[in-house]
Amino acid sequence: MLSKSIQFKLLLAIGLLFCNTGFGQDVSDYFHTASQQYIYGKTEECKQTIATALSIYPNDKKLIALRDKIKEEEKKKQQNQQNNNQQDKKDDQQKQKQKEQEQQKNISQEDANRILEAMQNEEKELQKKLKMEKVRKEKGKTLKNW
Repeated sequence: MLSKSIQFKLLLAIGLLFCNTGFGQDVSDYFHTASQQYIYGKTEECKQTIATALSIYPNDKKLIALRDKIKEEEKKKQQNQQNNNQQDKKDDQQKQKQKEQEQQKNISQEDANRILEAMQNEEKELQKKLKMEKVRKEKGKTLKNW
């Protein structure tokens, strides 16, 4: 068997080896993980990774830059959504105006048809009156004795 001092040295060497090879992550590991998450569109996971890394390494410039980039992109997305919502509202308003104008046109055509019918009826009545007057005049002429 190995002596106790050799066992101790061996365990110490193994322990140092594991510490240096990274059971714990260093700042570049966190940055790499967060970058990959960002690239694959997993922004919530990326934010959590960055928050964890910044709690351990608060002054790391790469992590801060990545965090700022994500925040900037989110602001742009929000602005785009607001612009899209405003554009959608404008489009809806224009469509509503067009519908109202079409309805007014339809109402105008219906009114025009009613007015036309009313005028035709008045003309028929006037024609009937004129015929009746003409008939009366003719009857009146025949009743006279010459």
